[in-house]
Amino acid sequence: MMMASGESCDTAIVISANGVYMGSTLDAGADFGFRDVNGCQGNSSTPPSSPDQVFQVTIPANNRFTAELNTAGGSPTGTTWDSILNLIEAPATNCGTLAADGGTEGLTCLAGSDVGNPERVSYFNSSANPIDAFIMVKGYFNNSLGSFTLTTTSAPPPPGDVCASAVPLTSGTPIVGEPLTGLGNDYGTGTGGCGSPNAG
Repeated sequence: MMMASGESCDTAIVISANGVYMGSTLDAGADFGFRDVNGCQGNSSTPPSSPDQVFQVTIPANNRFTAELNTAGGSPTGTTWDSILNLIEAPATNCGTLAADGGTEGLTCLAGSDVGNPERVSYFNSSANPIDAFIMVKGYFNNSLGSFTLTTTSAPPPPGDVCASAVPLTSGTPIVGEPLTGLGNDYGTGTGGCGSPNAG
């Protein structure tokens, strides 16, 4: 039987890296079930798992990609439903496989979010080639489901965001009021310096 569009990474809904998309998990299946693992934000351990929907996007080279998930007013009762958002690099095998307990094992993410609505993930593709990635929209609790708005943006980072575009300094000349708008958290603890920017 052919799986419905968006029910797995193999059948992900292809979208643009810059756009606004309306979706719903009301009629979606619960195809993934996992706790926090390998950079992914997991769902509640209380079975059964929640419905989910998967999108596919191509992130251009030297671009920072951001996906924002908003579920405000989207539940069947008109309230905000509790969601999680994960970004997974292709191929689809990174989305994991069915485990013996019915959950998902082997899942690996570029970034994940479970901080409250709206959820937001960001990733800087520092390579010289575009990459494909999957965006997984999922409820946290088994009754977390409904409609949502997914907003994607992709653009080269502003000057000074990464070492490759560092802003030059002149000795004796102070920089005052430099804005942080649009900058990512590229060099957190354990990133290995300029050579290894993180998800941001």
